[in-house]
This record gives sequence, C-alpha cells and structure tokens, in this order.
Amino acid sequence: MKKKAGFIFEAVVLLCLSFTLGAIFWWNIPKAEAAPHTVSYKKGHATWYNLCNGHNGACGDCDNNKMHAAWPHLPQTGCYRYCSDVGSLSCGSRVTVSDRCPGRFTAPVEIHDCCTCNGPGGCNGQSRCDGSIYNTGDVIIDLTSYAFLHLHGNLGDGRIPVTVYY
Repeated sequence: MKKKAGFIFEAVVLLCLSFTLGAIFWWNIPKAEAAPHTVSYKKGHATWYNLCNGHNGACGDCDNNKMHAAWPHLPQTGCYRYCSDVGSLSCGSRVTVSDRCPGRFTAPVEIHDCCTCNGPGGCNGQSRCDGSIYNTGDVIIDLTSYAFLHLHGNLGDGRIPVTVYY
C-alpha cells in the first residue's frame, strides 16, 4: 500500500510540475497578433463581354470560358482606362465580385484583360436587376460572359450593380 501511495504522490507532483512549467513556458511566448487585413472595395457596375479566345487580351491569356475579367488599371500592360477611380492590379490578380441585385451571388474572378469600362450606356449609365432599372453609376469591371452568367444567371440585364473587393 505504501508503494502505491508513493506512486500516486509522485504522479501528482509530476503533474503539478508539468502544469507549472507549461504555464511558465506558455506565459513567456509572445502572443500572436492578427495581421492587419485591409481590403479595398468599390461599388459600381459590371458589364460582360465575349472577346477572349484564351490567347488574347491585355495579359495574353483571357478566356471566355473561365472566370476571367477585365480591370481598368493594369499598369504593367499600359492600361489606364476608367470611368471611376479604382486601384491598380496585376494580370492574374483575384478579386471578388458581389452582385447587388436582390437574391444574387458573389463570385471570385481573375483579372486577365484591360477594361474600357464604358459598357452599355457609357460611364454613367443605368444598371438592371431582372429587367428593372436598378440605379446609375460607373462601370468598374468587365466580366467574361461565363463569369457574368455564373454571377448573375443571365446576360439579358447586360449591366448590373456590384461591389468588387480587391
């Protein structure tokens, strides 16, 4: 019995010592801090186009059958066109486009072309949601027809209100 009590006492001491050393060890480690995560976004409008064949566009690889888009400010390609001021991006950059029409979706797209972004109705035209006029504003991104269909469900509206996160 004495041997069993000694074993329990040693086990308790070891556990207490382990806990104390662990607490000291963890206490001295600096806590991880969250890195600042800033996301730029711009509200405006998206249009669609169907000119990419997989070997063209400002970046040389725009494809109508992929989630590709055209952005109005790609400095490495000499592209500086826009109705609305947006940040600079590079070929292959990923952005998230959120359709602001009621009940619609959000989709990631990659930038593979330069956007004139004047779309149907020019820079300050009207958008549509299910055929109804939604609001007016500037076009900030041009989506391939595939990306526009994935995001909005039909090409009929032509120009939709979106928020682009980049």
